Amino acid sequence: MKDTLDYLLVEDALPAAIITLNRPLQLNPLSTALMKELTSELERQSKRPQVRAIVLKGAGRAFSAGHDLKEMMDRSLDEERDIFAVCNKLMATVQTVPVPVIAAPHGIATAAGCQLVATCDLAIASDDCRFATSGVRYGLFCSTPGVAVARNVGRKNAMEMLLTGRFVDASTAERWGLINRAVPLERLDAERCTGRPRRNGGVRREASAGLGKRLLRLPEISNRRLSIRPGAWIRCLLRKRVLWRASKGVFCAKRTCQNAARWNQRRLA
Repeated sequence: MKDTLDYLLVEDALPAAIITLNRPLQLNPLSTALMKELTSELERQSKRPQVRAIVLKGAGRAFSAGHDLKEMMDRSLDEERDIFAVCNKLMATVQTVPVPVIAAPHGIATAAGCQLVATCDLAIASDDCRFATSGVRYGLFCSTPGVAVARNVGRKNAMEMLLTGRFVDASTAERWGLINRAVPLERLDAERCTGRPRRNGGVRREASAGLGKRLLRLPEISNRRLSIRPGAWIRCLLRKRVLWRASKGVFCAKRTCQNAARWNQRRLA
């Protein structure tokens, strides 16, 4: 491991390890470099015997606004497939490491950021947090996030999120099953599961816990090729269609990224 991380902050709060996405000015987008770094750090922390849980959070005003759209401009289809392959590996790592991975989102979690929350084993959010699969609002479609979200909230609720792009507040997210519970922002650090063995439901680091997680995750892992990869293909092709239309003067690819950023900024205002 490098002495310093470029896109993450890591804190020991044993028996938990806290990993913070650290690109706050950009609302913590999941760039290729960040996703690779996060994948490696999840693997490293899960191998430490004193770590019983890993907590993911975001620096600044948001958890994550999803993929870094600026990074995806002017990419070939194969290059975009490579980006989504990195994302798929990150999500698979969250599912397969033998300790619970707990999302602690605040502000907003949109698109791939919402996918990351949905993929985590547990999620405890601030009560002002909002969630969206917002690609449809600016000419895209959150096909790969939609798979993870649908597994949490069910098909009808997932379709509402995917087809409208509207934000879902924390109380609705809790009711639908996207998160375990919502707490006031000032209590989020205290409420998140730290992995301490407790009678009232703290997560324990035992061999049976790791095996139990693997057992519950087995259908998702087995079906990954059938669900996530076609979703990534659809998303790449939709992006190519947007860029083709941009060349005809209907869309502007640069405007697409700007509109997405403005939309997230307005929601945080």
